Amino acid sequence: MTLLQILWVVNIVLSTVSIFFITVDYMKEGNFLLDRLSWFIPIHRPAPSLNKKRLKDVMIGILILLVISFVTQANVAFLSNPRVARPIGVSHRGVDNKNGVQNTIASLKKTSQTTHPKFVEMDIQETKDHQFVVYHDYNLKALTGVNEKPNQLTLSQLTKLTIHENKQTATIVSFDDYLAAAQKLNQRLMIEIKPNKEDSPEMLTNFLNKYQDKILKAGHVIQSLSYDIIEQIKELSPTVTAGYIMPFSLVGPPTGKMDFLTIEYTTLNAKFIDSAHAQGKQVFAWTPNDEDTMSRMQFYGVDGIITDQMQVLNQTFKGTTRLNYSDQLFFFTIGIG
Repeated sequence: MTLLQILWVVNIVLSTVSIFFITVDYMKEGNFLLDRLSWFIPIHRPAPSLNKKRLKDVMIGILILLVISFVTQANVAFLSNPRVARPIGVSHRGVDNKNGVQNTIASLKKTSQTTHPKFVEMDIQETKDHQFVVYHDYNLKALTGVNEKPNQLTLSQLTKLTIHENKQTATIVSFDDYLAAAQKLNQRLMIEIKPNKEDSPEMLTNFLNKYQDKILKAGHVIQSLSYDIIEQIKELSPTVTAGYIMPFSLVGPPTGKMDFLTIEYTTLNAKFIDSAHAQGKQVFAWTPNDEDTMSRMQFYGVDGIITDQMQVLNQTFKGTTRLNYSDQLFFFTIGIG
């Protein structure tokens, strides 16, 4: 909770108390209050002297001025100097505004060359022959028409399948080919490892043995919805940057070896981000796709935004990154996602 939010709570409490006494006064004037009970004996105190009354009034006035000054300074400090660093732009599944088929080389090239994201987020899964394919869903049917799981087919079988999306087509691609294409483009990747209970026991060690050096050299990062996988990666390869994906947050950021946290934006707030930063962890929000939400995430202090709308993100943070006062106050007031 920020200082201004604390003051806001205090203000609500004081306002409630004031309303209570004002209500009592009105009830008294309207004769709505009960008569004094017979057993109640009032205590008569001598009236305070004029000097004491003046001193009391002066002290109350000074106290009010101090409170106003303190609140104003806190307001100015928080709202005129928010965290306005431009968030890192990450293209979700390598597409921008449906400009191609997700997780394909054609979309990677188009998005990288036209919108210049810091990272392209993409998904990999283990295949039947223990290779790695670039694909998001756990079933192929929605995009290919084939009712199979990626881990039920070999890499050779998978790369013969055609994906249909956004009125466009492309073939499924191996991680090796996608990685090579990214290298030619000098494009950094955010690689999501999508685990399956049927994965081989050696899946993670095979992946790191084969790709760790390339990942480190190119500055790629890894993330996963599996907390255990991220912990294992940091144990096996401490220098690899790895992040844990959270669909939502109710109790704040988890502890662990992860370098960053990726969280769905609707339950993300400034307090979560501050807590994560206190642990030395970056925070990425996914997937804000409009200017208002992106600006709100920036105000909360996110380090990066994973989006389907890279051009919107670039336009949102083009030039000055300072939010106007009304937007800052609105984002502060709503306080979450």
